[in-house]
Amino acid sequence: MSQRPDLRQGDDGWCVQELQSRLNKNGYPVRQTHYFGPTTAGYVKQFQTKNRLPATGVVNSATWLKLLGGNAQETPAYTSNSQYYENRGPNHTNRVILSFDDCPRSHAAFKSTVDAAAALKMTVVLAPTGQCQAGRAFNAAYARSKGQIVIGHSMTHPNLRTLSDAQLLTQIDPASKAAGYMRPPYGSWDARVTRVMASQGVRMWAWTRDTGDWAGASQAQIVSYLSSTTRPGDTILAHMSWNAFNPSALSQIKDGLGKRGIGLCQAYVGKTAPAKLPNNLPC
Repeated sequence: MSQRPDLRQGDDGWCVQELQSRLNKNGYPVRQTHYFGPTTAGYVKQFQTKNRLPATGVVNSATWLKLLGGNAQETPAYTSNSQYYENRGPNHTNRVILSFDDCPRSHAAFKSTVDAAAALKMTVVLAPTGQCQAGRAFNAAYARSKGQIVIGHSMTHPNLRTLSDAQLLTQIDPASKAAGYMRPPYGSWDARVTRVMASQGVRMWAWTRDTGDWAGASQAQIVSYLSSTTRPGDTILAHMSWNAFNPSALSQIKDGLGKRGIGLCQAYVGKTAPAKLPNNLPC
């Protein structure tokens, strides 16, 4: 244990790589970036809470002991090819896609952000649950009319890997069926889920970079993280009820990426996005 120092947000190096590897083995799908950012911090807090440790986000000796102690949960079983294509989805370009899950706080918040994305000439991916699609805060037709992509996020947001084949079919929400793509809740899916969904014409589209907004990251933290770490071709995960889903955040993210020469997807700027998505987006 002496070779594993206390780690906290902002650290980097091989110890952070090992931390991220151990989190993966315990069921938390953080990417091995070697950098302890807000996403890693969020998963550390989740792990600590589950294991009845103080949820400080600091990886001390007690947290290391639990991480190394074999208390593993299920982890996604990807092949390298499926991980690449299912995480990036139908974007085969070097442009970046911003995506937002779950449900907006209100219809006004939804409309102002969708309008801002159109004005900024970017195409974002919106992945509401079936429950959200049936409510008043989200309007798929309006989003598409502004050039934005709508995919599904299951009906009720379960861990797909825990469901039977028959139960999986009941989770195909209207937007998943229409678009042919579903965002897997918790980033949890495997070859069986892929096969069952594919039998109904639905593919998985996860993400390559998590903002950590769901763990309480502020807008400034999210913008800073994405501006410094995003890579060409990334699909970025954020949520419609947190701190990146607003006009100013979209503008700041676009500016931050632009300073590094990274462009955002512009697949359907100035026109209505199709409900059914192609297998290769014209980003």
